[in-house]
Amino acid sequence: MGEVAAALSSDRISSRLEREPTTTLAVLRSILTHPEAAAHLRTAAAHQSAQISSAIPAPDAELRAALIEALIIGMIVGRYQIKLPGLHDASPNSITGLLRPFIETLTTGTTSAAADRTAPPDRDGSSST
Repeated sequence: MGEVAAALSSDRISSRLEREPTTTLAVLRSILTHPEAAAHLRTAAAHQSAQISSAIPAPDAELRAALIEALIIGMIVGRYQIKLPGLHDASPNSITGLLRPFIETLTTGTTSAAADRTAPPDRDGSSST
């Protein structure tokens, strides 16, 4: 597994799942009604994404890092605010174990052959493959 993937899987994600991140949840609750909260979250996520993308060896590193950030934010919302069955009660090790292949793919700059063949066209209608 790549160094970035290992760090994200074991350290960052697990630590965010072990205890309820009350500050993060407060910001997430506020972003829909307070533009300042949305700007704060966007700035923090952009900083983290920049750190992650600098370690990803791919031309679309910025997109890959943003997907990782979105995945983490969604996991926090699903686990602590929505309390999705399965996710809410799962151990951090179970969650990170299942996410490891996705994080590894995103951080190593690789894609599967199947993903390359089935990639949807870009917004301008051209194929991204």
